[in-house]
Amino acid sequence: MARVLHLDLLICDGCGVEIQWAPVVVGARTFCCQDCAEGRPCRCDYPPEEPQAAAEPALVLTTT
Repeated sequence: MARVLHLDLLICDGCGVEIQWAPVVVGARTFCCQDCAEGRPCRCDYPPEEPQAAAEPALVLTTT
């Protein structure tokens, strides 16, 4: 059964992420996504990916 804290906090029964969108309800259990509801790993609790910064060129030392 989904855990509700502070009356406005809904926690996924599968992975434990806070659900801030429409949940997937299966019987008496509440999930963050269909993957969790089916027992598969989900990515709902990961922060959005940020673009990678361009890598600085390597410093190459040469001897003469």
